[in-house]
Amino acid sequence: MDCPYCNRYMKKGHIMSTYGLARWYAEGEKPKLLPQNSGIRLSKSPATKTQVIESHYCENCKKIIIDLPD
Repeated sequence: MDCPYCNRYMKKGHIMSTYGLARWYAEGEKPKLLPQNSGIRLSKSPATKTQVIESHYCENCKKIIIDLPD
């Protein structure tokens, strides 16, 4: 997918929330044993369960695009 802001390639990945940390991971990247040492942190809010949301990330613009569920 191309970024709608700068037209550069966006990495496919997902947003995952575990242990109270919401982070973005590139496709195929697996969280490390300590989540704070991997991915891109998105929130400090605690989470009650693990959630995964597919998304695309632009390294140039530092933007993430997600599709909301129906």
